[in-house]
Amino acid sequence: MLYPLTIFTKNNDSLEPIEGVDVAIWDEHYSNHLGGGLTDASGEFAIGLDSGTYHLFLLKDGITFYPQPKTIGIDSDPIDIMCRGTVVPPPALPADYVYLFGTLKNITLNPVKIPVYIHLNGTPQIKAGAVLDRSTLTVCPDATGYWSVLLAGGTRITVSIPACQLQRTGMLPFAGALEVNDLGVFGV
Repeated sequence: MLYPLTIFTKNNDSLEPIEGVDVAIWDEHYSNHLGGGLTDASGEFAIGLDSGTYHLFLLKDGITFYPQPKTIGIDSDPIDIMCRGTVVPPPALPADYVYLFGTLKNITLNPVKIPVYIHLNGTPQIKAGAVLDRSTLTVCPDATGYWSVLLAGGTRITVSIPACQLQRTGMLPFAGALEVNDLGVFGV
């Protein structure tokens, strides 16, 4: 028998609904992905599940849901779960620098702590404290899989994560924040 499960996502501070949260539901042993999708404009996502224990993951850029995963037990009809997310403010940046960042997760959406290599292929101008041409930085993610680095704006870089078979090359803008997945927009 399927029981309806409704997940409500709200901003922890304002209690406004959060649209576009990526929901993933796994069985008790993480052996089967049972479904998922995005929350709607009212912050809701609904699915039917058999009775049992499940693990629920919620992801949205700029929002942190804690703890991950949320373990839920289903044995009655209906089940409503409220999940509150906290907005993560972007860091203040010094002029002419770019905050490059990313998050590493495995197939079960758990954090992965593997090195990220940033190859600096040249800086467009000489600055006090500018990085050296043809340098390589190694960045290690934190316990949540999040990594970041502050680089001189306009630097041409290649980000590689060999364990994930990911490589992105491009030129950084001259200021701001940039997720590594968007890097190719600024370069070749």
